[in-house]
Amino acid sequence: FFFSSRRRHTRLQGDWSSDVCSSDLHALARQEAGENAVASRGRALERLLQRPLDDIGWTDLSSGVAYAPLEVKSGALRLLRVRPGCELPDHGHTGSELTMVLRGAISDASGAYRVGDVADLDETVEHHPRAEDAGDCICLMATDQPLRFKKLLHRWYLPWRGF
Repeated sequence: FFFSSRRRHTRLQGDWSSDVCSSDLHALARQEAGENAVASRGRALERLLQRPLDDIGWTDLSSGVAYAPLEVKSGALRLLRVRPGCELPDHGHTGSELTMVLRGAISDASGAYRVGDVADLDETVEHHPRAEDAGDCICLMATDQPLRFKKLLHRWYLPWRGF
């Protein structure tokens, strides 16, 4: 993976590509001419996974938080589902994290991330993201190194669960 070393909050404005996403996803999304770019990529991702995002085999991490790992050659790529009002465990980063909001919204001390927003985080960032109350938040998250959880229980339990 290659990530920037500074925190950025960006809005997707058009075509995008990355080492963490299959070129098939990009090609399928381009077929959705005239439609919202993020919604188009969400549908393309569903076609690649051969099921709607709601029907993925989610693994529960904590109350209201679940994930689904996606196979990649290096680093980790996963989908996250956070129920309204629920929070991800307080954590930092040992490397870089790129997270794109596909549905809903999530916020932390730096602000709110809505559909199409991308959070570009590095090892200087520690945060405690929370899904906003409007509905489930589903994000696509890529990391090149493991997350660094603050609580001892999370440091033991979450890696044991495969996260």
